[in-house]
Amino acid sequence: MMLIKYCKHIFPEEIEMEEYTLKLKYNISLSEHIKRILLNQIQAVYGAKKVKHLKVIYTSAAKPIVKQTQELSVESYIETALVGLDDIWRKVREYLIYSCGKMVDIAWFSKLELTTKDQINNKIFLKPKTAFIGSRITADYFFHLKKAFENFNYSYELIKV
Repeated sequence: MMLIKYCKHIFPEEIEMEEYTLKLKYNISLSEHIKRILLNQIQAVYGAKKVKHLKVIYTSAAKPIVKQTQELSVESYIETALVGLDDIWRKVREYLIYSCGKMVDIAWFSKLELTTKDQINNKIFLKPKTAFIGSRITADYFFHLKKAFENFNYSYELIKV
């Protein structure tokens, strides 16, 4: 009997909450998706009927920081990333950026280094930074590279690392 009284004192049956307030200690911003997940977890503890809304309060030291990401256009990326490259390799990279995308160029094609250029046979020798990058480019982007070089009457060869 004493235990039941004690439990009722700690967990009263009627908790009147319309809005649950969450006070953040650290400087983080929460997306709407995360706020929904938190609200669902709070409703699982207190009940969906008792908690309808979640209010997030930032302490004075913890103001939310929202990242301002500025996406570079393809043209501005080409201007900045391809500075100082050989004329043919630059044209091929531009073609690959437009055909495969900027992110593929950043991840894979930017890791290729022009080692030699055979102007007699119109052939360019490229060296990947690692053997893995070379095998991945050969496996996934062989035909893209081949077509890009053929558009400029050149061929290429990847040098083994």
